[in-house]
Amino acid sequence: MSSTAEIMGAMSDFLATVATVDEETFVEAVADGDARARMLRNEVAANQYLQPHAPRLRWTFERHDWVVAGFEQVAGRHADLSPGSPDVPAAVGVLRVVSERQAAGPVAEKPLVTPWRRTAPWHQLAERPDGLDEWERQNRGLLLDQERRSHKYLAEGDRVVHADLHMLNILVYGDTARFVDWGWVASGPGWVDPTLLTVRLVAAGHDCDAAERWAAYCPTWRAADRDAVTAFAVEVLGMWRLRGHFPKLIYAAQRYAQYRVAGATYE
Repeated sequence: MSSTAEIMGAMSDFLATVATVDEETFVEAVADGDARARMLRNEVAANQYLQPHAPRLRWTFERHDWVVAGFEQVAGRHADLSPGSPDVPAAVGVLRVVSERQAAGPVAEKPLVTPWRRTAPWHQLAERPDGLDEWERQNRGLLLDQERRSHKYLAEGDRVVHADLHMLNILVYGDTARFVDWGWVASGPGWVDPTLLTVRLVAAGHDCDAAERWAAYCPTWRAADRDAVTAFAVEVLGMWRLRGHFPKLIYAAQRYAQYRVAGATYE
């Protein structure tokens, strides 16, 4: 059985589980001054607005250039997102609720579009086309246009967006699930997390249409502008291509982006 400490804080400088007579607390600490500290502060500030879908923050402090937070210890295991796994409906059941939740507090003040617009992966990639494959080079104009559209659509939502859902950030216990590691939480369209999960499902072995059938259990995704989902799918491919370190995810994101661009959407 995995635990919060094995999953949250994978990029932290220090993590441990502290046990007392009454409870166990997962402690995460990062040195100040880089993106990891900003992410932990973001998660701490948002925590009370994410209940009961995130491990509850018990305490936090900053001292000697360290950012430290203690969260409730949550038992569970990494989600198995492969076809036929009972973890998929468990995760989608939680996502259905979370994706409809209106952003509040500091979450509402952190628009998801900001980091995507700042990074603009296809604009960066267009300047070094040697890093693209043949389909991407042939469709650079389309991909750049979809990126512009994606930023417009991402600016329109006001729901809670986890923004980093994958098997390590979904804890399953029995037939229920919890989401952890909320460092990227932001305000945006409710269809974003279902779309991101769709790419992860494709990477886990689902066909694109089967993966979208799971996304369609979320009313926010079902009601989304089809062009918005397509534009964002293209932008996700650009982000993974820009990072370049995850071939399996690049392949899955490209399959899904091509599927969307071809117009094959779930009805």
